[in-house]
Amino acid sequence: MYRRCIKDCDTSIEKDPSFLRAYLRKGLALLEMGKKDAAHECWQQALQHSGDIELHIEIQRRLRGGIEVAPGGIVAPQASAPIQTAKEVRIDPTAFANLTEDERTQKLAAEVASQAKVQWGVGDKEIDQQIVFGYYKISKHELDDGIKVFSQLLKKNPKVLAAYLGRGTAFALKGNYDGALADFSEAIKINPKEADAWKRRGQVRAAKDHHTDAIADFTKAIDIAPQDDDNYAQRGLSYYQLSNPKKAMKDLEKALNLNKMNASTWNQLGLCYTAVGSALEAVEKFSRAVAIDANLKEAWLGMGHAYKEYGDYVKAIQILTKAIQLDGGYVQAYHMRGVTKFGIGRHDLAIQDFSMATKIDPSHIDSRAMRGVSHQALGKFRMAIADYDVLLGMKSDHTCYYQKEVGLYAHHHLDVCHWEFNMDHDLDPRMKEAWCKRFHPATLARYNPQKNVDAKIKDVESLDVNGDVQIKAIVDKAKIFSKKIQLNAAGYLPNARQQSMCGFAVLELAQVLQGVWFRSETEVSGKGSSGCRTPHNFSWRDMYDILIKWRQLSEPNDPVWWVDKLTPEQFEEGFGSHTPMITGQCHVVRYYPMFHRSFQIMKSLVPIQCNLDGDTAKQASEAKDCKEMHALMKRDFYVCTPCQCVSSDKIMEGTRLTLQHVPPDGYEFSIRTPGTPSRWKEYDIELTHVWDELTRHVREKERDLDKVSDLIMTLVFYWFNFMPLSRGTAALGYLSMHAMFLAIDIEIAASVPKDFQMDWEGILTPTPKEFIDRTSKWVYPARTKHAITDLPNVRTCLPNFRKMIQVMNHL
Repeated sequence: MYRRCIKDCDTSIEKDPSFLRAYLRKGLALLEMGKKDAAHECWQQALQHSGDIELHIEIQRRLRGGIEVAPGGIVAPQASAPIQTAKEVRIDPTAFANLTEDERTQKLAAEVASQAKVQWGVGDKEIDQQIVFGYYKISKHELDDGIKVFSQLLKKNPKVLAAYLGRGTAFALKGNYDGALADFSEAIKINPKEADAWKRRGQVRAAKDHHTDAIADFTKAIDIAPQDDDNYAQRGLSYYQLSNPKKAMKDLEKALNLNKMNASTWNQLGLCYTAVGSALEAVEKFSRAVAIDANLKEAWLGMGHAYKEYGDYVKAIQILTKAIQLDGGYVQAYHMRGVTKFGIGRHDLAIQDFSMATKIDPSHIDSRAMRGVSHQALGKFRMAIADYDVLLGMKSDHTCYYQKEVGLYAHHHLDVCHWEFNMDHDLDPRMKEAWCKRFHPATLARYNPQKNVDAKIKDVESLDVNGDVQIKAIVDKAKIFSKKIQLNAAGYLPNARQQSMCGFAVLELAQVLQGVWFRSETEVSGKGSSGCRTPHNFSWRDMYDILIKWRQLSEPNDPVWWVDKLTPEQFEEGFGSHTPMITGQCHVVRYYPMFHRSFQIMKSLVPIQCNLDGDTAKQASEAKDCKEMHALMKRDFYVCTPCQCVSSDKIMEGTRLTLQHVPPDGYEFSIRTPGTPSRWKEYDIELTHVWDELTRHVREKERDLDKVSDLIMTLVFYWFNFMPLSRGTAALGYLSMHAMFLAIDIEIAASVPKDFQMDWEGILTPTPKEFIDRTSKWVYPARTKHAITDLPNVRTCLPNFRKMIQVMNHL
């Protein structure tokens, strides 16, 4: 690693012999290799060049040995160490004896002023000494003293460039951005060709979130000093803040071509790669950063986040732990590690990290919110609501208000038979809609909040599964099916809690379907139904109600609702599912693999649906990307994928492939599936038809397994295209498939193939037959006999939310 560092530094020095930071880094690498003399020789060479005063001072200190780094990154003087300057003059250590700190610093400043070329110096030793002295004060974060030094200097010498730059820097560090802006602007007036003045003003403008103006200043600095890597890095950071990571990447890569040894720039480049959805490339950039500076905690944090986004939770947790080891008070690292543990379904472990984050910083809103959600999922409603109340006291518009309402509802229903009520029916549609849209809770006019915690209802306690033979049998059986919906694709964490939920949901639904299909248990009361609330025959919607109940309970962080159970106004307008493949400049890790196929479908549909003439249609068919297609269409637009009925020759609307421009230089390419009354009616007819056909064929004495399998997959196909939920449609499609097969004593024994997402196969194919052709290759060969006749009844053993939460907590 050190040899690579030295090689990179030599390359930088060859390009710019006055690049002091490269000399400093090279010397440090040589020291680590035990080559002290070579390190000192390198630093002696550095002092022959003019440059940044702070770097000059730091190199001076490195040469004296026994170095102690002071606040601000500048080395603090030590009286016992000999001073060795560019001219190799040795100062008697007793020269510093009995001096105050300021006297020692003034003596040092005089030494530097006399023996080094002071950047922005005027050639007057007294003035140059004060320049060095002022910068030294600033480097030690004695900002008021530094401001005083430069103000006194400017009072006598109002045209000293260095004084404006120094005082402006001190103002900026104190948060006085207006003062800093005035000083840097004055410096520009004195010398419009001083790149550092433009850069520092740009930094202040960036700190004020005036990034467009900052970019103009950084661009001017680049024009004057194109070999200064920091100018490119600073401009890149402003582009990043303007949500333009691709332009930021170009600047950061230019900066690294000039100086490969800047760990901060590698870190910023890693953030950009994460922002565009290139997680593994981001990891490589963060790795370069920590190879240069192993103590750069921000790079370890970024790397851990990138691994999480890619779906590698083991490495994510390892890397985030490294960041915490570097700084035991690093709130962001605790939070991100907690989020990662939450993402793998270990809410109990996540709570530990969120608690540590809130202990360090009680005002850390995100950690407190996630801890509340974690407690709620585990059935610790009192702890969850306590966190929510604190949050709402800090931020009245926080959306935890909605989780609190759902949590209180679940609390009051903990011990009620879960087929005797339906959360989607009982909760106010306005509240559900407001949660989906992240509205301020104050917008809920005439809403009646849930009652507070009932002292008589205990929170959920742990369950000794081994102490109940029947529950133990259900838990063991659920494990067989729990991982069957886990996708083996980038971006998907293996969520143990969701997997556990899946196993129990599949078993309950399979047993209910066996009763409906083979024991004439066809009538349901309607109390647990989201649709028909009076007694009726079990329908496809009742099947999904069972799965939705498990999904709602397992993850209270997600608003999972039937779209037709939102407000009538929203249902009429077409509220629905939205899944981006590209958003801005980000290629969404989970869904971008579907982009090229989806884009080809758009290109095939746009000439017909958008009434393009011959030449324009040809250009559309040749469009290479979103930019070309949008430029051709000159507007945001969508096309509808076709979905062929089997009950008739009718073609329904599938999903909407949508292309929108996202300023400044991005696009959103997504699927949007509206839930309107007319569309709802069409899909209800089709799903009912397939459900009735499936029921008829499973009851035949000589059951045709392939025919039944085709009907199961057809029903799942329409479910995927229907997208009737605000969240969670895809996962429940997988569950319903496994449950329907298990109801006829068939297990799908294979896992989902790598990079295969069955919901997208349904959405992007126009007919059930094509969907079956694409999915049956792995589903049908995996059909294996698996009877559940002897399994205890899931509803009898897990009759309420309390028991359901208890078994899901048993990971």
